[in-house]
Amino acid sequence: MERKIPSTSSPARDAPLKVVPGAPETSKPDIPWLLETGSKRKLEGSASRPQQTQQPPAFSTVSAHAEHRTTKRRKHEGVRYGPVPRSSATDLRHALAPRQSFNHQQIEQAKAESQLHGRKFQLNTSSCMVPSLDQLFASEAWSLPEMMVEKDKLNATKDLLDCKDIKPWGAHTSFTNRAGNVVRHIRQTQGEVELCTTAWAKMYESIVTFDLLPESGTLLSGSAAVGRMEGGGPAVGTVHLCEAPGAFISATNHFIRSQRPEWHWEWIGNSLHPYYEGNDPAAMIDDDALIQATLQHWHWGHDGSGDIRRPENVAAICASAGAMAKDLGTGGAMLVTADGSIDCQENPNEQV
Repeated sequence: MERKIPSTSSPARDAPLKVVPGAPETSKPDIPWLLETGSKRKLEGSASRPQQTQQPPAFSTVSAHAEHRTTKRRKHEGVRYGPVPRSSATDLRHALAPRQSFNHQQIEQAKAESQLHGRKFQLNTSSCMVPSLDQLFASEAWSLPEMMVEKDKLNATKDLLDCKDIKPWGAHTSFTNRAGNVVRHIRQTQGEVELCTTAWAKMYESIVTFDLLPESGTLLSGSAAVGRMEGGGPAVGTVHLCEAPGAFISATNHFIRSQRPEWHWEWIGNSLHPYYEGNDPAAMIDDDALIQATLQHWHWGHDGSGDIRRPENVAAICASAGAMAKDLGTGGAMLVTADGSIDCQENPNEQV
């Protein structure tokens, strides 16, 4: 059986279109198969080329091909559809209806953003006491066996990432870090901010969220953390341990200068001394711009190293903080921060 294509001026287009026996009658399109697959440009240019001897595919194959393309296009648009009926694709009773509308990126973004808010935990420290200096670092090393088992499981899972390509993995971590644009937004909208880093944003958020530096009117009468200067303004002091390069100090300064301009503020900073030759160079921060500009506020302990793992250095810093509180007329510092860590780049299995 042969079927004529509608007559045109092109001899190639007048060629009969053969139908494979057994193909369903309802699947026959009224246009040539090449156009059905989207190759209209190829069809229009076929007049200048000799007629090919290869037979066109069966109509059933063409329909399956068109169905695959249609389904693929609609999946790309973000909607999943059911199978396309071959025998009655234009029948309204079989009109394509979406089974499930979804956008994977929006779902993951909403999930990540939900984890950014309300993450507050309150610890009961009423029974906690600061140990005396002679008890610091006196205990033997200890570990919890059940936690060591979980540590091994975690490290085994992290080892699976060794075979991942660094580029898609970097894109994944950037996508999951929904707070990654916070620092850039602060720099663009808040003018000049000193040492605007993730640590700066973390400290500033903590001050505002937990009211770490409350207004003088909200302080308890006669609070030991607040003194009075000759002009009547509040006088407060803060201590910042393991501080280099100084983002916590910078965030505290920015908050006090912009939100508490009437305060008289003094502070003490501590970190591993960047110019102490006995310290491990790999353990120190090489950014010392703020340290150089405010060197008189920094305390390096009894031996000058700044290492607070040594009890004599802890005692010296405590004495310096006490002297500052006495000058301010307070009973101690209003705020003490510590942002220390141990470099484990050479031993990733010890990272937590």
